Amino acid sequence: MPQRDQTTSAKADQAGRVDYPQDANVRPASAKSPDQLASAIPLNADALKDAERYGLEEAEQGNSYRVAQASRTGVMSDVEKSSQISPYEQVPDITKREEREKNIIDNKPGKFPIEKNPEADDGYKLYEIPAFGRIMLNQYDSTISKLAEKHGVDPDRVRAVLWAENSRGHKGPMNFLMDVVGLSSSKLPMNINPEIWGGLLDKKASDLSDPKENIEAATLLLKRLEDRVENKDDMAAIGTLWNGLGLEKTNDFGEYIARVYREKPWLKKPFQ
Repeated sequence: MPQRDQTTSAKADQAGRVDYPQDANVRPASAKSPDQLASAIPLNADALKDAERYGLEEAEQGNSYRVAQASRTGVMSDVEKSSQISPYEQVPDITKREEREKNIIDNKPGKFPIEKNPEADDGYKLYEIPAFGRIMLNQYDSTISKLAEKHGVDPDRVRAVLWAENSRGHKGPMNFLMDVVGLSSSKLPMNINPEIWGGLLDKKASDLSDPKENIEAATLLLKRLEDRVENKDDMAAIGTLWNGLGLEKTNDFGEYIARVYREKPWLKKPFQ
């Protein structure tokens, strides 16, 4: 081993490890092999000389040196700054409905900006019939639980959408009748458009007449909407995009879904 200048403040032990005075927040470099000294060489000026002397990887020296410099000065390069950007900020904004549909079906990275609309109203509507939501949820609750677990979705989000769609989107008995005769553009129990969202499961539109397939497509759609909004906890944003994929501000229906999700009326007794 090369002899060290005895005037230096560094000390070497019998194992060949070198102990240098170390700046705060400066990590050691790593060695090519256990026979080299780098595992205990901090990145101050003397240590960098030793790194070169004992054959450390040049790339490792450079990378470690930049880390050390950033910790000392607080200044990072553009590349280093880019590593601090959140994954959400690194994906493209998508604002058009057709492009959002394709992005979801293809499951490509994307973000759907949506603003809070202070005028959106989550309050009761005269045509709202919560009993319809309760009846449908009682029928399919176990299916929701299984499919939500399969796709990693909070089952209460699926319940809230089903409740809202059946309580407010019922059109009296017309939804059910139009489903029966095959004239509806969206299918119960989730009131989902089968022509578009059957593609989530590689299914034909007619397959979404099956309640299980219908709920699974809706569950997967909610999951992908959740992945594309900035705040995954913003149920009003998710509910609004569910209601209208081209929307850029929350609306009444999205805020209503968020309220149903918060209040969980299915846990209460009827008329409570």
